[in-house]
Amino acid sequence: MRKIFLPLLRLFSLYALVCFALQGTAVHAGLTPAQERGKTIYESGRSASGDREITAYFGPQRFPLPAPNLPCTGCHGHDGTGRPESGLTPANVTWQQLTKTYGHRHQDGQEHPPFDEQNLRDYLRSGLLPGGLNGSSDMPLYDLAPAELDDLIAYLKVLGNIDEIGVDAGHVRIGTLLPAEEPLAGIGRAIEEVIEAYFEQVNRQGGVYGRALKLVPYPRTTPSPPTAGKINAWISEQNLFALLSPFLPSAEEALAEAATRQEVPLLGPVTLFPLTGFADSRQTLCLFPGLDDQLRLLLRHASRVAGLKSPRVALLYQDQPRFHPLLTSLEQSIHTYGWPSPLKSSLAELPGADLVTRLQQEATDLVVLLADSAQTSEFLQHAAARNWTPWVVASGLLAGRTVLDAPPAFAGRYLLSYPTLPEDRKPWALQELAALWPGRKLPRTHLQATISAYLSAKILVEALRQAGKKLDRKGLVATLEQVTRLQTGLTPPISFSENVHVGVRGTYVVRFRAPAAKQNPFEEKSWESLE
Repeated sequence: MRKIFLPLLRLFSLYALVCFALQGTAVHAGLTPAQERGKTIYESGRSASGDREITAYFGPQRFPLPAPNLPCTGCHGHDGTGRPESGLTPANVTWQQLTKTYGHRHQDGQEHPPFDEQNLRDYLRSGLLPGGLNGSSDMPLYDLAPAELDDLIAYLKVLGNIDEIGVDAGHVRIGTLLPAEEPLAGIGRAIEEVIEAYFEQVNRQGGVYGRALKLVPYPRTTPSPPTAGKINAWISEQNLFALLSPFLPSAEEALAEAATRQEVPLLGPVTLFPLTGFADSRQTLCLFPGLDDQLRLLLRHASRVAGLKSPRVALLYQDQPRFHPLLTSLEQSIHTYGWPSPLKSSLAELPGADLVTRLQQEATDLVVLLADSAQTSEFLQHAAARNWTPWVVASGLLAGRTVLDAPPAFAGRYLLSYPTLPEDRKPWALQELAALWPGRKLPRTHLQATISAYLSAKILVEALRQAGKKLDRKGLVATLEQVTRLQTGLTPPISFSENVHVGVRGTYVVRFRAPAAKQNPFEEKSWESLE
């Protein structure tokens, strides 16, 4: 993996696959077993035992639905206070509110005495409010077993008074994992420095609801990559609320496994390979699309502009395990176009000239390159030497500076993906970023890495503010999922949703120009959307 990143340090176009204040004594995150089981029911609609399915009955006709389709959090929120939606105002279901001595008056005018443990059990199963009135049919009923009702009520008694892991009255602890050894250490320092500078700015202004943000880097004492177990232990020992902009190419799968196990939000991981772990985590939100999405969009663009009806496609890849899942995904995309099955070949399988000869004999029309800059350049040079110029698509990040030295014969036939370009950077946004440094001067190296980490930190801080003072991890993820067409001034608009955890929803496709003008080697560019 280090080989892929080494040639890119001077032109690191980094795209990150770049996520309670009631009265009384707060209960800390160490819940009892009963409360943990009740939390599972409240948040997911699933039995903690996993041996049966809970059914919810919804609407005037009490239509049966799987309870995971109607979890308590859907209306009442992760903190239990209720979220107005579609003209409805769900009740506050924290225990202090349910049991208040003067009872309740609802939006529809219904009044009833306070809840206690027994009448709450009756209400959840039958819909009868204290005093015998029928409750609103907007509130589902659940076929909870007696023990499940006990667990749910045990959790409701502490809901709203729970200090989430990594959060206390004065601090929010945010972790990151960065390389300590060269040649990637410089990128790691750039990421850490900009996050620290931004957190310091926020803290000088009072923090987030009076809490200071604390960045906790993973301690790298050895060059060997950390295991999932070590990362898992570090998250627990350091009491971390979330992870921000980790960049650890040698341990991405271990990081994804640990983050999923701990259910810790992970925003803006710096990775090109979300297919191999991060995409499986509901807690992870990436700023930029990875290679999988970029190459699929390049294929779609090529299918339009190349004028090829049924092209023969070759997938040429560097012999790295991380590329193997991409090959499967690309094959599926090629089949959706009705094209013939692609030829797949490792770039190490044959000498460059022999590989070109084979592709010519196979009448290859379109080449997809999954390789670092050196192997990409070598292939293009061999092809040009044989006067063979198929259409070629590749990631601009992997191609690196060799784009400037590509053979002139490939002018107009070499397509590259860039999820963001320098022209996205508006002066006002660059000025805001520069204000974090003495003299208001932007760093001269690793600028895109700096921008990616800075935006991740800004989005995190705004989400912490929007989530409210009663922070919890799942509530933070839910808040991040509401980000819609955020105009950063440094990238294309960023949006997340419950089902979409990639912020920039597309990529620029740029078309290589003859290299006479070294400063601008692109003939044209267009935007390909993932929507």
